Order: sequence, then structure tokens, then C-alpha cells
Amino acid sequence: MARVLVAEDDALNRLVIGEMLTLIAPTLSVSFANDGQQALEMLRSERFDLLLSDVSMPNLDGLGLLEAVHEQLATPIPVVCITAFAVVGEKEALLDQGFDDYLSKPVDMDELRRVVARYLGKTPTSPNASIIDTSISNQPRQNSTGTQITHGSST
Repeated sequence: MARVLVAEDDALNRLVIGEMLTLIAPTLSVSFANDGQQALEMLRSERFDLLLSDVSMPNLDGLGLLEAVHEQLATPIPVVCITAFAVVGEKEALLDQGFDDYLSKPVDMDELRRVVARYLGKTPTSPNASIIDTSISNQPRQNSTGTQITHGSST
């Protein structure tokens, strides 16, 4: 089973990203860190296949976490940045600094699906089976609390 670590200091963003990941790939194991320092501690003690990291977090920001991951972890892991600061040239600057990929907030369902497919499209134990649920559409759905969620909108 593929494992994803989401490093995000905002509780609502953690909830939304977690729900989206569950819809995209129901077999994923998703864990959360409240900041970069907690994420680094989790990465040192557990194995993850993908790290989704907010850029702006307390204690250790996304760039500091990226640097620590590259310097301190024995096994490489793809690190995808998530940022609300979607200004011209920022994506290229973050990729130049070493992030493997980029997602802007609010996170778009299709973009998240692209990232998951790119880095986790096939499970290590079942290389011929996709972990992506391709039946997910951008139609409104209800989460476990009955709240309607709409994916794929840019608003």
C-alpha cells in the first residue's frame, strides 16, 4: 500500500486534501503533519512514498523541510510543494529549488490526480494495477459528514 505524508499547518486544508486523496486513490494510506518539523520526524521514523508539503509552515517551512529531506533521508522521496502564492515565476523558482512538482491552492482535483498518478500510479506490490480511481468526476459529492464538496473548480 502506497503511503502519502501531507505536511500542512492549516487544519481545513489537511481535511480537504485528505478527502481528495481518499477519493482519488482509496487504497492510499494518508498521514498528516502539522508543520515541517513534525513531518521530518515522521519521515525519519516511517516509510512514505510521497510527501505533499505546504511551502509556508511554522517551525520548519517547506523549503527547510525539502533541504532536510535531501540531506538527511537515506531513501529518496518525491516532494511536491503546495502553495497559495501562485504568482508568475513562482512555480519555476520552487522547482529550481528542488521540489519534484507543484500544486497551487486551492488544490485542483485533476492536478492532484495527475501528481498521484505520476508518483504513485502503480503500487510496488502490484505494478500492473493502478491505485487511481478513474471513476471520480468533477461532479459534487458528499463527504463523510454530509457536506457537499465540489472538485476541480478554480474558485
